[in-house]
Amino acid sequence: MADEKKSSPLNQAFGLAGLAAGTARDLAKQALGSTVIGVQDVVGKASQGTRDTALALAQRYLRHSTLTLPLPEALLNQQIRARLKDNSHIDYIQLDCSPDRFDIKLDGHFQRMVYTLTLSVLVKECQLTGDTPFMRFQQLDQALDVQWRQAPMLVNWATRHLGQSAFQLASKLPLPSLTQQIVSHIPGLHREGIKQWRLNLAEAGMIDFLNNRSWFMDKLVSLGDRNILPGLNLLQESQEWLQQLVNQIEVKELSVQSGRLDMKVGLRAS
Repeated sequence: MADEKKSSPLNQAFGLAGLAAGTARDLAKQALGSTVIGVQDVVGKASQGTRDTALALAQRYLRHSTLTLPLPEALLNQQIRARLKDNSHIDYIQLDCSPDRFDIKLDGHFQRMVYTLTLSVLVKECQLTGDTPFMRFQQLDQALDVQWRQAPMLVNWATRHLGQSAFQLASKLPLPSLTQQIVSHIPGLHREGIKQWRLNLAEAGMIDFLNNRSWFMDKLVSLGDRNILPGLNLLQESQEWLQQLVNQIEVKELSVQSGRLDMKVGLRAS
């Protein structure tokens, strides 16, 4: 009688086959797990390398040059009005941009008198570095329209006619003008001489707006020409990557163009 404890050749063959299959499964699992981990590691390193390269390209460009971001005059007016909304004398302000020039229309009131002051100024200088960033203007032209509330038409006609004549005469004299009295309610605006004005951008509350990070992000995301800034086409694919660049830039120059204010941004000095 054959020894029952001794496996037959057929049983041995099945046993070896099962062991081989189990070993194969274990090896496959290990190999698959290692492959997934390895691929993830490679992809992560590649993404990090791509980000670093794109950021370095953008930084290098902005360290030696500037990128122009246009600020539409409509948005500029919105920000100016927001800063004057609590002013008790100024009712409305409208600023129109043309090359190196602002045309300003200001509606205000004083007791029963209502007026519209129009000013045209030439931008002579803009300085954004240092403790007192400013814009300096030369006054080109001015006009004043004055009326009385609830006054007869004839009275208002005489007021407007005589007021305009007196205003034009006074504006030609080297004396503090009515214009100065009116615009003195605009934060940060100071008279420096005859028809010379200086706007302290910090006092006017414009520096924080000009360096607004959220606005920079929106402008960089919406730029149609991605080749305008090296590396931007890659940085735009990730908000986190783009934010790292935005945190390092600031406005270097301002220039007035037709219908907009051009903001030239560069890398912030470390």
